[in-house]
Amino acid sequence: MASQTKIKSISIENVRGISSAKFIFDTPEMLGNKFHLLVAPNGFGKSSFAGAFSSLKPRSLKLPFSLLHKEDEANNPKLEIAYSVDGVDYTVRADGEGNDISKIFSVAVINSKLKPRAVAKTGFQQFAKATASLIIEPIVLVEKIPVRPGKSFVTTEFKKTFGPSGKILSNIQPFLDNDLLLRSILSLPDIGRFSKKAIWKELDPIISDINAQTGTIDQIVTWVGENKLSALRGIPALSAIAALLTDFQNLSEVSRYLIAYQFALAYKEDAKLLRDHLAWRTYLSGKKRCEELLKSVNSNPAWIAVHIKETKGKLVAEFPEATKMSNGQRDLLSFVAQLMKAEFQLSGVRAILIIDELFDYLDECNLLAAQFYASRFIEKFKATGAEIFPLFLTHLNPDVFKHSALGLGKKDLRKVHFLDKASDSSRRVGIAAMVKLRDEADLKPYIGKYFFHYHPQNCDQEAVFKTHGLKASWGKSHNFYSYVFEEFVKYRLGEGEADFVAACVAARIAIEKHAFDQVKAADQTRFTDEFSKGTSEKLDFVAQLGCTVPESHRLLGLLYNDILHHKDNFDYISAIVSKMKNPAIRGMMSEIPMPSFSDG
Repeated sequence: MASQTKIKSISIENVRGISSAKFIFDTPEMLGNKFHLLVAPNGFGKSSFAGAFSSLKPRSLKLPFSLLHKEDEANNPKLEIAYSVDGVDYTVRADGEGNDISKIFSVAVINSKLKPRAVAKTGFQQFAKATASLIIEPIVLVEKIPVRPGKSFVTTEFKKTFGPSGKILSNIQPFLDNDLLLRSILSLPDIGRFSKKAIWKELDPIISDINAQTGTIDQIVTWVGENKLSALRGIPALSAIAALLTDFQNLSEVSRYLIAYQFALAYKEDAKLLRDHLAWRTYLSGKKRCEELLKSVNSNPAWIAVHIKETKGKLVAEFPEATKMSNGQRDLLSFVAQLMKAEFQLSGVRAILIIDELFDYLDECNLLAAQFYASRFIEKFKATGAEIFPLFLTHLNPDVFKHSALGLGKKDLRKVHFLDKASDSSRRVGIAAMVKLRDEADLKPYIGKYFFHYHPQNCDQEAVFKTHGLKASWGKSHNFYSYVFEEFVKYRLGEGEADFVAACVAARIAIEKHAFDQVKAADQTRFTDEFSKGTSEKLDFVAQLGCTVPESHRLLGLLYNDILHHKDNFDYISAIVSKMKNPAIRGMMSEIPMPSFSDG
């Protein structure tokens, strides 16, 4: 059974806008081979989060000056990951002195490669003017192209080494050319034993006995099965290779062990050549896939030239000026190229892929296409038996992704984490409980009408609130109004830690009160009683009467409608807080007229 890895927390210190932060992933858990949306508003520090991972070097965490916290070299950066494997907890970290993370997780980061470039026009120097253009930076897919092996392994040589019965050995070439198989063999924990003398002291006598046999290939193979198979099984390192060959059709158990023996012999003779062989084949197949994939994504190859070039020992994707492409085409091409780079970068049994907000700016069609390529990439990685953590940093509402038929949209595969967790007060004081219980039979007639919407009457339901364990003093609706507007003032001023849920409730009540005060007394009862389903209907009613309804009051419905309806297994509190911390949203909320109330 495959192991199950969980990332329990990620801690970051002194990276760009993050002084010190610990992100805990418990509800929901961060599991391998699931899609994880990491949601936070613009300005929160998502790029700092991505920058910490992109700055991992083989032996340390080394930040460029622009990513140093406060651009001060005295602020030493640190990245730490707490994780568990099958319930056993571990912690790895990276800083300026070392990097244990890369021993456990291979890491790749995808972000925007769009950069401005100034180009001077030709002409006399004093009249030359620089013109601005947008370019997609070349993407280095492979930092160092592997050296092509000068020789390879040949079955005829293995047969000579084996001895007189070497004719029973199958051609190893098809198995050498199977990249997944070879990678799996070279990743076996005991593969290094074949470079030691001890294991050959066990193997050589078995091979000598086989070479003492005469007859046809079938006769010798049958003899091996009857007389030496148990001895071969008794060598764990050899059995581990043979087990990897189980899925190959038409291979008897004896054949599997004889092929395993050839791999063992190849490792003994030249382990480096085996690794070089794998590296070269992986490079060639990766380069070919990259060329084919970019060609398939490029909707206008006659006009948009994307080149995959080997230059100065590197494999590089080069793009034309961004102005020659549509925004969606540009971003999708860049994204796919970086996915291919990630394929070259990610290896081993555990990997982390971070996609930094690239999805946030794609149009609907290109967003769907990007999800398709991301899903296919991750499925390919999973097929190797490894675990990958795809982390999508975004400021978008997670619902943008939920309708996708791909993995990123499926509930069982998609996990949503809010990096900017709501304050304790937003969870502690109980409005969330009111939201959850609003449809209880004895509360339903009152919670929506008198508490979560504006109503001039001070509704008294203290006894019912006590029955449900809700805050008794809030059982009088205008007492409840007093609390939410205290928090609304704190939120608007940005002073102290406001209860964002309460502030959002207050915004809706204030918007409805502003509309209510504009209508004549004869229509006010219709406003509160006839249009009880939602704020939108009430605003439509007021507008039809010729009253003023600011557009921002309607737009903010995206906030107050979401927060006041409970969703199971969804951290809607953090979702709404993430939006409310946006400066533009705070500005809109600050323009809502503050109401006054009289006890009715």
